[in-house]
Amino acid sequence: MSFLGNIEKALNDAGKDIQRVVDDGMNLTIGDRLRPGNVVQLTSKLGGKCLRVTETGAVDCYGEGGPKASPCHFMILQGSIPNTIRLHNVYQPQYFLAINRGYFIGNGQGGKDCDFYATISNGQYAVFESASEMGSHIGVLPSGQISAPAQTNKSTEATHFAVRFIRRGP
Repeated sequence: MSFLGNIEKALNDAGKDIQRVVDDGMNLTIGDRLRPGNVVQLTSKLGGKCLRVTETGAVDCYGEGGPKASPCHFMILQGSIPNTIRLHNVYQPQYFLAINRGYFIGNGQGGKDCDFYATISNGQYAVFESASEMGSHIGVLPSGQISAPAQTNKSTEATHFAVRFIRRGP
């Protein structure tokens, strides 16, 4: 096979691998996307932007989506409480999402305040409730600002996040 033929074959194989990952993400249910080891992106139903952790550890919902938007990528880890997950930021690996003393923060350190119950709403959105502060939910206002967790009712669209599969973890 010629040099150009080898390059063409390598590009075709890479394209097939990328398509396989995309297909995997499309065929996964929301529950499957939220399995430990997967990397996901959470897009607010109200604001249309992604949750992200900034370089300072702050959390907001102004992130642009996409496979290269690592501040918006979270690896799903098993929580310390049964049936919970943790959202570990890929861009700032020292940080987890957490609800701590009534505040939603992006610089959680991996303790019980980082454990969330994830439920599915309307078959297409995930809702995240703090396991350590029951009744407190991750929520976003239409403007993209974070809402107060204890005042965010799980039945409102403020708590609804589309879960985009990015890749399987290492």
